[in-house]
Formats: sequence, structure tokens, C-alpha cells
Amino acid sequence: MSSPSDADDAAPLAPITRLVATIKAQRAAGTAPAIGGQERDHLAAELRQLIAARGEEQRAWQDAMDALKTELDATRAAAQAAETRHEQTAREHRRAMADLELKHEHQRSIWQLDRRRLEITIAGQETVQRARSSRLAVAVALLVVGVFGAALVADHRVGPPSGDAADVQTVFSASGSSR
Repeated sequence: MSSPSDADDAAPLAPITRLVATIKAQRAAGTAPAIGGQERDHLAAELRQLIAARGEEQRAWQDAMDALKTELDATRAAAQAAETRHEQTAREHRRAMADLELKHEHQRSIWQLDRRRLEITIAGQETVQRARSSRLAVAVALLVVGVFGAALVADHRVGPPSGDAADVQTVFSASGSSR
């Protein structure tokens, strides 16, 4: 299927196509070229123009390809740099996390030591408090015994009360002493 634009593009190439076909036919037959000097020169000039246009087009494509290759290399370099930065950031993050974990463990050890020290201090204070309480209880018991003993001694020196003289006499006579 050819379109009108294909026909327009093929129109300047028609003489060249004819020339190529004629040259091939003559080479196959082994005869001299049948094209005259002026037409031949004209076709050669068109062929040179076509070759020059093709060379320019190839250079343009090569320049575009080189520009794309340069752009691709720059993009690859940027991607590599980004990957390197990412890896470096990841290493820094891992290092920071390891430092934080180490600091956490260190702080936890300090807390545990402080807790144990406080537990020992509290246990010591509780022991001292129990000892003080037991000493106080012993002192109170001794004081009570002393007060009762003093009261008994004081009662004994003063003598029996006036209403109980007969009871006291009975107690002393039973023990064998008289007053």
C-alpha cells in the first residue's frame, strides 16, 4: 500500500533506480553503458547529492545516538552515585542503631546495678530497723520489769497497808521470821 507521500518520495529516486537497473543489466550482458554523457553526469550529481544527504543523515543519527549514550552514561553514573549514597546512609543507620543498642544495654546495666544497690540499702535499713525495734522491745520489757521490781521493793520496805496487817503477819510467820 503506497500513499501519495510515498510516490512523492520515490519521484526523485526514479531516475537513480532506472540507472542502477540499467547498470546491472549491462554488467550482466557485458556491454558498455548506454547512458549518454549529460544524463550520466546529471544522474551522477544526483547520486552524489543522495550519498551526501545520506552521510549527513547518518552523522545526525550518530550525533543523536552519541548524545543519548552520553545521557545514558550520566544517568547510570547518577544512579550509581545514588546507590552509593543509599548504601552509605544504610551503613550509617546500622552503625547508629548499634551505638544506640550498646548505649541502651549500658544504661540498662547501670539501672540494674543501681536497683541492686538500692535493694541492698533498703534491706540493710530494714535489718537496722528490725534490730532497733527488737532492742526497743527489750528495753521496754526491762523497764517494765524494773518498774515492777522497784514497786515490789518499795512495797516491801514500806510495809503492809493498815487493813492487811493480819495477812502480812501470816505470811511472815509462815516463813519463820517475825517482825
